[in-house]
Amino acid sequence: MGFGSKSERERDSYLALEKVLRIAKEEECRFVVLAGDIFDVRIPKPETWAAILNFLKELKNEGRECIAIYGNHERRGGNLINPLQSLAKADLIKLLHCNHYIAKEYNLAFFGMSYVPDKYAIDVLKQWNPRPLGGYYNILILHQNIFPFMYSELEEVSLKLEDLPKGFDLVVNGHVHYRVEKRFDNFTFIIPGSLIPTQLNKKESEIKKGCYILDLEKKELLFREVEVRRFFYEEVESLAELEEKLSRILEISEKDGEKPIVKIVVKGIRSFDLNLIEQRYREKVILHFKKEFERRIEKTHKEICQKRVSIEERIKEILNRNISLKKIDIFEFIDALSQENFELVEGLLRKEYDNKD
Repeated sequence: MGFGSKSERERDSYLALEKVLRIAKEEECRFVVLAGDIFDVRIPKPETWAAILNFLKELKNEGRECIAIYGNHERRGGNLINPLQSLAKADLIKLLHCNHYIAKEYNLAFFGMSYVPDKYAIDVLKQWNPRPLGGYYNILILHQNIFPFMYSELEEVSLKLEDLPKGFDLVVNGHVHYRVEKRFDNFTFIIPGSLIPTQLNKKESEIKKGCYILDLEKKELLFREVEVRRFFYEEVESLAELEEKLSRILEISEKDGEKPIVKIVVKGIRSFDLNLIEQRYREKVILHFKKEFERRIEKTHKEICQKRVSIEERIKEILNRNISLKKIDIFEFIDALSQENFELVEGLLRKEYDNKD
């Protein structure tokens, strides 16, 4: 929620969530599971809060429970409260982290581990050691890279499919933005993926967005598509090919009533000003260009940004070893700095150094 803030895509996530709510009503779902990264940022805007609060209020009014874990986008260190913890304190969700929730009436058990930096994931999971309950349908909810299903090839990974605890009927994993469904002899593994296109890669253009419905009586897991703004991914080597593909995309999406998102990877055009193309089609498509010779540099920069959370963890570890703070928590201090909460930074420094001998 909140992806594309201050752009024409700002409402896309809100509209997708409304469609999920309608599906929950149509399917008469008793529980809704959110596998992390419900929010795009750790401190959401009021508009984003309003949308998720309305969604959760509707669920609660209709007698549906929301089971959730927090993801890397929401996780905050030290004693700082993250957005999902706020919702749990308001009794709008059941938030899980290395614990479980039992719905006895339905013989249903939810086990959840919220996001931890990937290099610690296998150790935390082993220490928790969740064990499915006999006579229950057991669901394990995670938010990690689980090899071979990665958010990015450059991200750290310690968990593999074979490391997952045995005996669970269904394993639900967040974090990865494209949808995955794997059925094994003893359990089913799914990654629902994001509700709207976010990474804008080829895989996202090929796999439908949506949610899963679990029918406990039939033990069936069904995918329900959520129709969102169309996304096209194309590679071109000439200006003529670019114009041809844009014309075809416009023809396909003409009846949608909203601009499609178009990502163009340019392989051969060097001298032509792509800004002219963007200006020409601005009223018809949301256009993103990437030049082939820039891809390696841009990819490296993007991956560094995507790994921001784990980099912060390393900074915290280094500072914790080398700076002696007696009155305040170093992790809370670094979180305040990273979020530019300078009022909190000043307050913490005053607490540490005022009246210090």
